[in-house]
Amino acid sequence: MTYEVWDVSSWAVLADNPGGADDKDWLIPREEVRSTSREQWWLFKHVKHGILKVKGGGQTRYRRADDKVERIACELARLLGLPAATVELAKSGDVEGCLSKYVIPDGWSMYSGDSLLADFDGYVPCGSNRKMRDRPGHNLTNIAALQDGCGGPPGSACEQWGAFEVFAGYLVFDAWIANTDRHAVNWAMLEQERARRLAASFDHGSALGSGSTPANTAAALNDVASWCANGMASRFENGSSTTLVELAINAVALAGGQASLWLSRISALEPSQWQAILRAVPGLSVDSRTFMDKVLTENQRRLCS
Repeated sequence: MTYEVWDVSSWAVLADNPGGADDKDWLIPREEVRSTSREQWWLFKHVKHGILKVKGGGQTRYRRADDKVERIACELARLLGLPAATVELAKSGDVEGCLSKYVIPDGWSMYSGDSLLADFDGYVPCGSNRKMRDRPGHNLTNIAALQDGCGGPPGSACEQWGAFEVFAGYLVFDAWIANTDRHAVNWAMLEQERARRLAASFDHGSALGSGSTPANTAAALNDVASWCANGMASRFENGSSTTLVELAINAVALAGGQASLWLSRISALEPSQWQAILRAVPGLSVDSRTFMDKVLTENQRRLCS
């Protein structure tokens, strides 16, 4: 099996996405243009390129794997029963990328964690500087307080869970896939009249070493355990001294309730399950596939040992 690459060249463009520094467009199939529902809105994220310095002071571009990693993360989340955005590989003309389905159900409004935490003493908004490390106020205590009394994503299998029990699962998932970019704009809450729920997880493109050059990926294969151990929760308060695994374990302990099920589900997975997903991604190099397999294996061990 190989995952399909959707051709969206004929889709209607609703709008350019105003958030983030990368090229993104909201698209909808032509036949859905007159619909008032947002169920068929998709965010087309263009493929990213990194800059590699070369001898003599020059530079060259290389293709990142964010789009492929987003597709992989979508399937890995399904293995866990984790509420997450649906993602498909896509192209529009000569532009490659991926589609991420709109995560706001009809009738709901969405607010980023960044905007909601702004009311907490000591919180520093990250809207204008999402890559700043050790984000003051973006900590488990504040997030748990914000989500207290709220439910899981509407329509998901976790709908009746507490929001923070589900959010702890997002952090377990981040630790497993080595996602280092869970800043407060990369998670959100949904509101409908007086109800508030956690939104499904989204934006996992910075996981599994997606930004590594081919040479760096090949080198990391020599010591994947060390590479994983260096995965820090840098988008959280004091995250430069806290690993993704430590943050996830702390979140599960703080959440209580059903949150420990995320660790049980990770533990129950067999390598063959995620290896089948990796094999289905077109254009993924042997080194990248091997590296991702080893990262998922090592982080499963670290989370569950």
